[in-house]
Amino acid sequence: MKYAFIKSDLVGEFPLPVICRVLRVTQAGYHASLERPASLMAVKRDALADLIRRVFAAFKGKNGAPRIYRELARQHG
Repeated sequence: MKYAFIKSDLVGEFPLPVICRVLRVTQAGYHASLERPASLMAVKRDALADLIRRVFAAFKGKNGAPRIYRELARQHG
């Protein structure tokens, strides 16, 4: 999770050695994480997040988690 945070929010704003030292990770570990394929859980999480965004957009941003959950359950069992 730290590596994803580094990649998405910090690289480019701060020097990598400083980021790694503050977060107590190695630069080698960070670079290795860039080459690893996404885990099955990460792929599933991203797919679910995409479905949630679609349902939220379909309801024009007016429904909360309970209704979105019911809609996803209705659509995907």
